[in-house]
Amino acid sequence: MLEQITNYINKEIDILVSQEEELLSSGLIDSITIMKLIAHLEETYQIKVPPQDMVIENFNTVSSIRDYIAQQQNK
Repeated sequence: MLEQITNYINKEIDILVSQEEELLSSGLIDSITIMKLIAHLEETYQIKVPPQDMVIENFNTVSSIRDYIAQQQNK
């Protein structure tokens, strides 16, 4: 899962990112790209991301994204 998420982000922003690199707080990903990422995650992992979950803590790193997806899949 980490590799799939990382590959998608690398393709979208054309920069290689690590699992712990801060994507939002560093400005690597803008609001449009994060919305595209969330749509991709919802489709790929069959999850729904409600507006209240669209916070930096859930989407700032590849690892935090993976953890969020796992949490949603276990509901």
